[in-house]
Amino acid sequence: MATALSTLGYSADQFAPAENRLLFRAKVVAYLESQLAVVLLMTKQESSAAGQSLVGHAVTITGYRHSATTMNVPAPLHDLPSIAMRSASVEVVYVHDDNLGSHAHYELVDSAEVNEEGHEKLLLRRGRRNGPPLEGWSIDEWTIESALVPKPEKLRMPIESLFLDVIWFIALLGDIFPGVDLHYNPHFKSGIEYRRSLSSRGFAGDDLWQFQQELTLPRYIGVISVMMDDAPLVDVVLDVSEVPTHADGPSVLAIVGTGISRLSPAGLDLRGVAKFFGCPLILLPA
Repeated sequence: MATALSTLGYSADQFAPAENRLLFRAKVVAYLESQLAVVLLMTKQESSAAGQSLVGHAVTITGYRHSATTMNVPAPLHDLPSIAMRSASVEVVYVHDDNLGSHAHYELVDSAEVNEEGHEKLLLRRGRRNGPPLEGWSIDEWTIESALVPKPEKLRMPIESLFLDVIWFIALLGDIFPGVDLHYNPHFKSGIEYRRSLSSRGFAGDDLWQFQQELTLPRYIGVISVMMDDAPLVDVVLDVSEVPTHADGPSVLAIVGTGISRLSPAGLDLRGVAKFFGCPLILLPA
């Protein structure tokens, strides 16, 4: 499938639940937030006259139901701090499945059963746990082996690198917002679409004009949205056009204080952060 995608001009990012099912969920949601479809590769044991056999199937996730539960997601690499994310608690997804149709209500289910590598399985339940079954359709469950995401060629950063960038900022933002329970929403976005979205965020006209003059964005960007409950506080805008090394920290293109006024203590601290990265900053009016 990855080879077929490459002939269409897409690169393929592949990841598996393995020992970190929370991280897998969060990656799936991050790609959906990036307006990229997620193909799930699944297996299931089926019985026939010849006995038990392993069959495979693929479906495409096109959406999900938001969750208000924040989970601490183990980092992609060991010995790094966890990431507070609501996306890791998502259970309901909407799926295109050629067995059933488009936008079907399916569910992600943690199983106590382990696979050959000794990892507890993540299942896709094709149907509703607490609702009436569809007529003519029996609810079944498949083991999710991995996910495959077709990405535009210019979007070179894998989602795991964007998650590592989140970890880079956790301690820094914790100092700027002491005592605040933050959670994070990393995703990719079109640079043009992000630039256009700034006009509806409540920034002063003169500030926005100056910021837009200083802002240079490639075709695709990474955005780390820092949230308090349902309120956005800050967007950290990153360059994702190259594969990062993380040797010198993330490549920050801008800091957008969506929920921070320019004279607040956090606003003053963010000025220092923007100066450190040498990037433009915009904050709300006082």
